[in-house]
Amino acid sequence: MQRRKNLKFAGVLSVLPERVAKTLETLDGKIIENIHEVRLRANKPLTLTIINGNYFIAEGGLPAFNCENPIIISDEELDEIFSKICEYSFYTYQDDIANGFVTMQNGNRVGIAGTAVLENGSRIVSFKNINSLNIRISREVKGAANEIINEILTEDSKEILGALVISPPKFGKTTILRDLARQLSIKGKRVALIDERNELAAVCEGMPQNDVGKLTDILTGIPKDKGILYALRNLSPEVIICDEIGGSAEIDGVIYALNAGVPVIASAHSGSYEELLKRPGFPYLLNSGAIKKVFVINSKSGIGKISEVIEVGKEND
Repeated sequence: MQRRKNLKFAGVLSVLPERVAKTLETLDGKIIENIHEVRLRANKPLTLTIINGNYFIAEGGLPAFNCENPIIISDEELDEIFSKICEYSFYTYQDDIANGFVTMQNGNRVGIAGTAVLENGSRIVSFKNINSLNIRISREVKGAANEIINEILTEDSKEILGALVISPPKFGKTTILRDLARQLSIKGKRVALIDERNELAAVCEGMPQNDVGKLTDILTGIPKDKGILYALRNLSPEVIICDEIGGSAEIDGVIYALNAGVPVIASAHSGSYEELLKRPGFPYLLNSGAIKKVFVINSKSGIGKISEVIEVGKEND
């Protein structure tokens, strides 16, 4: 796992200017392991998101909230970084660019900010004058789903329970779902992974850069509600996994899957079960029977750690 993490970070260094890469590669290994994002803005300081804090860094220095002479990324450097990310072929990545992000060969994902180019006044077809890049380092943590794998499987492993993993942003929901797909695949289950924003499998040129299992079929770039229907009709999954549901169409899709006999395991943004019940559509989802268990991650439990398991329908027992 350590080698995989270093390779992910090495992928970031490979697209940065040499002076910047030299500074970052000298950082302590523990700091590197906890860097979630590297943010690059034209003519502004480079920022590292470490856990939930944002830090500047001076050349040859350490990350700090207040930093004298922080590393500044020039316009020209930002253009060159983006060219490297796209392997000097914007045409190859034009669909990704239109969606606002590019997935690198190592699985890292790069969010794009700039001027949207619109077609017919509404559909985004590209971006120009790019002024900001956010390199989100893809984390594979094998074993991340250990806490919930036995909770969603019956004792004979024949039945999978529909479930929801909830937490505030950046608390490890995606990492858990990614490993859950892998572990269920290992147990011989056919998994359909609806990866709308390509964060779970990190597919690049048709190949997943993250290990999501040998029995996992991946649908990338498709809206979750449509992906659920497509998987049911065409892939005969034993379980469907998707990230960050919230809209009414997605909730209806989960319930439709239940009626088709296929459980869905998904995630949602929420700080607590009580907060979840206040979000539109979720009381309806929980009352439908599609979700049997809710796994709660919060600031008390820490990133990737389950603080509470709620059996839906028995939460007031």
